[in-house]
Amino acid sequence: MKTAISIPTEVYISAELYAKQHGMTRSALYTKAIEKLLLDEQIDPITEAYNRLAAEVDTSLDAGFKAIRDYTLERNP
Repeated sequence: MKTAISIPTEVYISAELYAKQHGMTRSALYTKAIEKLLLDEQIDPITEAYNRLAAEVDTSLDAGFKAIRDYTLERNP
């Protein structure tokens, strides 16, 4: 599929040099870069499930545990 994009001149020049040095076409370079970005940004379904669960869990301490924590921290700075 063809598309037109606008990018800064410096990025274009760097991309051209990179593609040439690595024996790639401009299209191949841009495709590879976009694929990598999309893969890097993906959140693993298991991580996503843990994140949802963590948002629902009350992690606050009751008064007794807070007192123990504070006492321990005072004794072991």
